[in-house]
Amino acid sequence: MKSKNLIIALIALVVLIVLAITLKIGNQSNNFQPYSDFAIADTASITKFKISNTQLRSIVVSRRYDDKKWRLNEGKYEAKQDAVNLILETINQIELRQNMSFEAQQNTIRSIGANHTKVEFFNHDEENPFKTYFIGQMSADLGGSIMLLQKGEERSSTPYIVHKPGITANLATRFFINFYAWRDSKIFRYPDLSNIKSIELNYFEEPGQSFRINMPTQNKSVELIAPHRNFTKVDTIAIQRYVSNYKKVHYERLLSANFEGLDKLKTQQPFAEIKVTENSGTIVKCALYRRDMKTDEDGAVSFDQDNMFVRLQSGETAEGQYFVFDPLLKPLDYFIGK
Repeated sequence: MKSKNLIIALIALVVLIVLAITLKIGNQSNNFQPYSDFAIADTASITKFKISNTQLRSIVVSRRYDDKKWRLNEGKYEAKQDAVNLILETINQIELRQNMSFEAQQNTIRSIGANHTKVEFFNHDEENPFKTYFIGQMSADLGGSIMLLQKGEERSSTPYIVHKPGITANLATRFFINFYAWRDSKIFRYPDLSNIKSIELNYFEEPGQSFRINMPTQNKSVELIAPHRNFTKVDTIAIQRYVSNYKKVHYERLLSANFEGLDKLKTQQPFAEIKVTENSGTIVKCALYRRDMKTDEDGAVSFDQDNMFVRLQSGETAEGQYFVFDPLLKPLDYFIGK
């Protein structure tokens, strides 16, 4: 009898030990307090955030680089600053809109587990996020987004309906993952024009309109050079006005390698090439191609009057718009008054 009681006692002890271990592990990953302080007041301390989803897609946006610029993944490409600003503004102004019933909470937790956008925020050079959002669907009344908060390693047991005042759209759309949508679309960006050493524009259809502008230095005034033309007068005001157009020039969107019409560029000559040399010696250039270029039986040439193809220095091709590039595509005659 004593032996039987001892066995029962040992079994009970093992059960209690297993239960204790289970509860300890559970408490490491879940917190039974309902965290609802989603807002982050000090967004300036954030140096990295990672966005991922249940489809195993992710992107990392970080400014842990020497130049302190927000960059994507391994830092090769700059991130769009307006997209970063939108996220920082959202997490700074996000507010709790309403609680959820217990029954709705249980259904929501299961729903978020199956389909969510996860956003992790990192401070300084820390490797673990200090706050993490799990963003689910919009609320039934479309007045807010359902979110679950994790602080450090402790995840809240309670989801909430949150919103950014004045915004009714699902906040998850602000935390997108598409790499090309995140990538900065700049080609030329010189808010300080004194960083430019020279600008060269080659017209392959009209070589006589090609030119190079050498920017002024302490010992030399601005210089206009034309490889195929001679001239005596130069409109320096026109040059200043022209150079100011390089403060911000962006492409419209990057195109995939199999985009319709790109195969023709292999045999098509660009109509123009723009090359900017910086004082540091860095060269930034792009080649411009007519889009949908056709020649009819009479020899007349037609092409898309709104959009062009832009071959970037990286070798990638983007779509550009003429109204963006037209201010850069001035002929030599624009500066010499002919």
